[in-house]
Amino acid sequence: MNITISFLELNRFTSKYKALWINFFEAISLRIIAKSLFLSGFSFFLCLSFRLFFFFSAEDFFDLGEVEKFSGLINAILFSTDTQITGLIFFVCLIAYLEKNPSFLDINIEYKKITVALIALKIVTFISFLPLPNTLLNILIIGFIFAFPSSKESGEINQIFWFFVIGILFHEFILITLELFNIGLVAQVRNNIPSSFNSMQQTLFNLNTILDPFLMFYIGSKYKWELEDFEKFFKYLLYFSTIVAIEFLVISFSIILSSGISIDSAFNLLMFNSTIVGSYHIVGRLALIGLFFSLYLFSKYREYKYIFLLLFMFGLMFSTLNRQVVLSGLLCLGIIFIMQVLMNEKNNIKKFLKLIPVIIIVIGVPILANIQVQNVRGDDAQTIVEGIQKRSLKYAKAGDVIVNIFPLGSGVGLQQFFSGSRLIPTNLSDSLGYAYAFDLWEVDRLTIGQKEDTDRLDQQRGFSVHNSYLEIIVELGLIGIILVLYLLIYMAKHFFHIFSIIKRNTLSVSLVQLLSVFMMIASVMISILATSKFNDFWLIALAIGFLNALKNSSLRLDQEI
Repeated sequence: MNITISFLELNRFTSKYKALWINFFEAISLRIIAKSLFLSGFSFFLCLSFRLFFFFSAEDFFDLGEVEKFSGLINAILFSTDTQITGLIFFVCLIAYLEKNPSFLDINIEYKKITVALIALKIVTFISFLPLPNTLLNILIIGFIFAFPSSKESGEINQIFWFFVIGILFHEFILITLELFNIGLVAQVRNNIPSSFNSMQQTLFNLNTILDPFLMFYIGSKYKWELEDFEKFFKYLLYFSTIVAIEFLVISFSIILSSGISIDSAFNLLMFNSTIVGSYHIVGRLALIGLFFSLYLFSKYREYKYIFLLLFMFGLMFSTLNRQVVLSGLLCLGIIFIMQVLMNEKNNIKKFLKLIPVIIIVIGVPILANIQVQNVRGDDAQTIVEGIQKRSLKYAKAGDVIVNIFPLGSGVGLQQFFSGSRLIPTNLSDSLGYAYAFDLWEVDRLTIGQKEDTDRLDQQRGFSVHNSYLEIIVELGLIGIILVLYLLIYMAKHFFHIFSIIKRNTLSVSLVQLLSVFMMIASVMISILATSKFNDFWLIALAIGFLNALKNSSLRLDQEI
């Protein structure tokens, strides 16, 4: 009986103060709650930004391993008093606002705009020192995919996509299993790699890089990105590239002018670099994308600001002193010019007469420009010949790896360790070295990079193969060969589609636009024939989606005309 009375009294007490709180809450206007939400949110994100800044600017940050970085980031966010208090206040204000204004949640989610924004955030993954790791961003994107699996918004996913994704994952599973039971040559080499480089964490990180483009392709297909969605993303990339270009030019040439050394010495001393993206190789590829996308924008909108951006990116292309970038950029621009001649001239004889000098110019100008770049870099004929020999020996060493472990590959991110392993027979590279009259030690030096302590070569990284396609084949084996062939066939198919438009003399109102986007992809693909310094294949995947959307739009437009 006493217990029942106590509960009744407690209920009256709580009901009284509950009623007071409800009356007080109802008396607060929505405007005051909205202001409180804004101020608390601003305070929370300000505290969070300071915590992240101090964490990533710490002196020992770059000495930490991936696990230490991740755990330190979690501690900086969750276990600091200021972020906890401001976060709690922000959460309470948010609940109050939603309680006061429940219609706020009654919104139509625009999936495509959100995915464009999420993928646009990936642009900042070029920046090496910003606290937004590509892996975490991909996890956020995958979370969005699972959170909004609306069949109404999703499109059909090409079956070839699932073949490659499942194939790559299955390939990595086989390699890990073989390594675990030490079966075969692949397992022997992988077991000789230092554990700091061949950990599960490193494997997941490398796997993230190779699956990145497939994730972008999936997003574009699932949420039915259209032409304006791709345009919006590449505009973001163009503006980012402009900022990088200005920073690269100012930093590189101000250092050269202040130090008083020549341009060739500055290049050899690695002074031609961007502090934002960390490599002049990436700057060069961004210049190619910016160049051809600016041409696309001008051909579509006829605004002269895009001509300025085009010329700026053209100058940036040369400023990087990157031979592959200059050669591929000029060659692809020349092909656009040839296509224009084919399209505009109806008479076959005149067309042939015009094409002869045009083709000579298109082939000659890139070669002469490349020679000039070589001169500025201080490369003489002997250096060029040695460079060609060194590259060909690296390709031969990659061939040795492919032949000896086929149909498997080394596993993603492990090409250099297989190229540098003594366990891999070196028939091809030794034969080529013999043809160059090199001794075996010289072949080792040029392909592996080890000058001393050659007994430990199986534990060292070799040189990069300096060919992105060979790198994919070495790392993925048979799956890599199929992937590279599919990509080349895909590009050839699109090229012949564009050529058929010209051959039929069809009035395609967007021919220059099609050529611009096609050459944007082709120029980057040509430039990575001689480098492995570009791992952002997700850009190529998005550019291919852009080309598909543009082709479909062009076909619809031609039918209307």
